[in-house]
Amino acid sequence: MTFNKFFPYNKFNVNKKKILFIIYLIFKFNYSMADWQHHNSFLIGERAAGMGGAYTAISNDPSGIYYNPGGVAFTKNTEISLSTVGYFIEDIKVNSIYGFSDYQYEIKNSDIITGFFGFTNKFTLFDEEFFWGVAVYVPDHTNIITNLNFNSPSYINNISIKRYIVNSRETGNESNYQVSLSKLIREDLGAGIAVGVFNIQHDEINTNNILGGIVNNSNFYFEADNIDVSSYYIRGINLNLGILYKLTEYLSIGFAANFKFPIFQNYSRQALESLYALNPDGTPYTGTITSNTLYSDRLSSDTNNTVAKIMPYRFSLGIAYNVTKNILVSFDSSYFTGMHSAVDKLSLKPIFNYSLGSEFKILDQFSIRLGLFTNNYAGSSFASEQIINADFIGLSTGLAYTNENKTTYSLTSVYQRTSSAQYYNTNLAAQGRYPSVSWYSVAILAGVSSSL
Repeated sequence: MTFNKFFPYNKFNVNKKKILFIIYLIFKFNYSMADWQHHNSFLIGERAAGMGGAYTAISNDPSGIYYNPGGVAFTKNTEISLSTVGYFIEDIKVNSIYGFSDYQYEIKNSDIITGFFGFTNKFTLFDEEFFWGVAVYVPDHTNIITNLNFNSPSYINNISIKRYIVNSRETGNESNYQVSLSKLIREDLGAGIAVGVFNIQHDEINTNNILGGIVNNSNFYFEADNIDVSSYYIRGINLNLGILYKLTEYLSIGFAANFKFPIFQNYSRQALESLYALNPDGTPYTGTITSNTLYSDRLSSDTNNTVAKIMPYRFSLGIAYNVTKNILVSFDSSYFTGMHSAVDKLSLKPIFNYSLGSEFKILDQFSIRLGLFTNNYAGSSFASEQIINADFIGLSTGLAYTNENKTTYSLTSVYQRTSSAQYYNTNLAAQGRYPSVSWYSVAILAGVSSSL
């Protein structure tokens, strides 16, 4: 499109770069708010979640299939565990998104999802004892519906925004299905492997409408419409390896590695765009603007069958110590490798996450669990639009009750917040603008586990 023909700025005395900036924003602000850029969005496991995920050196229940299969070798004869996110809410606010103090973009995400189900059982083969297990878990989930309507006029020098409407729906899910095999190599050393499949699916639709004009000229307006539909999926093999070594009766260390190998994957995107020039009454403007520079229902599409050749790997090292018979403390350090994707916003950088957990037993039947953890931002610098520096600090608290039948019921809350996040857009960054972002999430988990 020849911009000089579309906007005769000599007549209207308007800065064409600023109008281009506004039009660029309306067609670009479809940034995916899903939590692809974080690895600790949801904590896995009935007991482990209450301890902030610091479980690599414990893992003596079915959730060890996820954290460290080596720890499963220290479970009882038969264990079953179930936890679910009974309530989850996430709130994201992008402040002064266009440099206008009254433009605040807010996203809310809420849903009920299944967190973890696992089962382990001991069996004998060739006079050797083994533990086998199965696990199904969902480490990430998104369900966002956004309806925004800005009708308060705002300005950037000679450019006025009369109306801005956004409607979007975004859904995403990662599910994993694994079987495991664990064995005590020695009385104080366990090793294990878990293998299965994973499925990552994400779908998003955005519709945007903007009505703008030129200050001190009421004869001319422009209106831009955009419908943007995108989706991707990644499916493949999920492999966990782990060992757990008990240095003493009270002190243990664990190491685990997780690998995802993509096999089937696809990314597709379609956009339908229209750009009109209007009179104040909404009828087509037929002044000095050249009609062939306007467009209606212009379709663009993109597809790629290789979203990621290599998924991020996770390496975890943990230590756990029984301070007393009734007090347990643990610490984990996890390293996640980076990932380059043909889709810029899906590329990830290497990061570390840390977690500190504790469990206090009271009256033999009750336990209080506390956890402190990080959920650091892994987004890369390749995308032209994204939320950056969104490093979370999380706090988990849990209460558990164990009855005489060795069945444990628990309730856990997990709170995460970031205060350093910023909204990055190449055009805004060129002007030195990095709108602040407020982002927090709350999850309530109900769980039950039992030794059968």
